[in-house]
Amino acid sequence: MAALAYGTDSVAPVDKIVGAGGRLVAAAKRAVSGVVGVDAAADPSETVIVADARAEAEIAAADLLAAAGQDEDALAVLVTPSKSLAAKVERRIAARVRSLPKKSPARAALKNWGAIVLVPDLEAAADVVNRIAPQRVELLLAEPLRVQDLIERAGMVVVGPWSPPALASLVLGASPMLPAAGAVRFASPLGVWDFVRRTVVARVAAHRYPALAQAAAALTPPEGSVLHDESLHAGSRGKM
Repeated sequence: MAALAYGTDSVAPVDKIVGAGGRLVAAAKRAVSGVVGVDAAADPSETVIVADARAEAEIAAADLLAAAGQDEDALAVLVTPSKSLAAKVERRIAARVRSLPKKSPARAALKNWGAIVLVPDLEAAADVVNRIAPQRVELLLAEPLRVQDLIERAGMVVVGPWSPPALASLVLGASPMLPAAGAVRFASPLGVWDFVRRTVVARVAAHRYPALAQAAAALTPPEGSVLHDESLHAGSRGKM
């Protein structure tokens, strides 16, 4: 990372570094931020499933396990108003975990970062999602659009049982690089615009200048106002 940012005899310095890579990569990107541009941290993986009583427990459990299996620090959370669904999902996950290898990252992830959150209604579920601000939200709901409109902080929202996160990031065109650790509050998924620079170009016509200069003079802060005013009225500008 340092070689890419500062350059070496054999590595030319770059302008921007993006990509996932775990805690060490995230820490390294923070260290060189400002020297080069970096994207938002994309690790660890975060998945929150919002499901109602009509959701299939088998699907919810499988998708939570898939999320937990990515990394031992992965977040895998079910938010539901249904106690019955919560119990079914918990049993299915427990049964599947028993058959996983002891070193499976899913075991550690579910122990440390797995949760089932019971809420009074789906509006409260959306509030939980917005507080977590996760990378991925999966809606397994009879009426998903109602909750979808309430979700303001998520890197990606997949809707319905036929749009699992395992599918979305690979073949649906959704960016797999999603801000993590709450960064979706101020950042968006990695995309084309992350590799585009914008330059502002301004030009004022002479006949428009007097009115604009007068407004600029009125808005000039006290510090440096004399030199600022001299600039506004220098040369031919002062004869307008």
